[in-house]
Amino acid sequence: MRKAEARKTELVEAGIWLCARSGLDSISYEAVARRVGVTRQLVLHHFPQRDAFLAAMFERVRGEVQESAVRAMEFLHTPEERVSAYYRSGLEFVWAKEDFARTWIQFIATCSTRLEFRKIHSEFLAKGTERLQGLLEAGERLGQFPKASALERKRLAQMIQVHLAGNCVFLTSQVHPKDFDRAAFIEHAVQELRRRLVGRV
Repeated sequence: MRKAEARKTELVEAGIWLCARSGLDSISYEAVARRVGVTRQLVLHHFPQRDAFLAAMFERVRGEVQESAVRAMEFLHTPEERVSAYYRSGLEFVWAKEDFARTWIQFIATCSTRLEFRKIHSEFLAKGTERLQGLLEAGERLGQFPKASALERKRLAQMIQVHLAGNCVFLTSQVHPKDFDRAAFIEHAVQELRRRLVGRV
């Protein structure tokens, strides 16, 4: 069983590698098999349908993103620190794991036409929004953030995720000048988030 799961993970990671370089259309059983060095039949054995394989890829990326955020917030105490860490972890994730980030961005673009993928993405956003709303409410109780209604907190949490997604897309684009300082960009984005949280601007 462990060997089978390890093989499935290897196949999924090969799909992520291919997607990051050539897009979703490059994902075929033959291409994945060549990347891993196995037969097409073996890929079919683990993933009889291509959509199931793509969903497994996206679930893997989603899991990595979520685990990264949880690890970033684990040893922090104040809501302000945890919200900032959540935001920073997303930006640092796309820097550290560009293959995963590019695949995730392509997945988001696909959600507009594929209902089954939209469901995966909606669940991911709902969890992130819920987590952020809880942190915003806790920050209000401690006087770190201005008071807001439940609806305002939800909208702010959604805004944070929209801004995060936009910055992630920017970081994974290939149009940066050679002297582009990603670390400085991430730090500026996090500080801008903090100003928005405190000032609600």
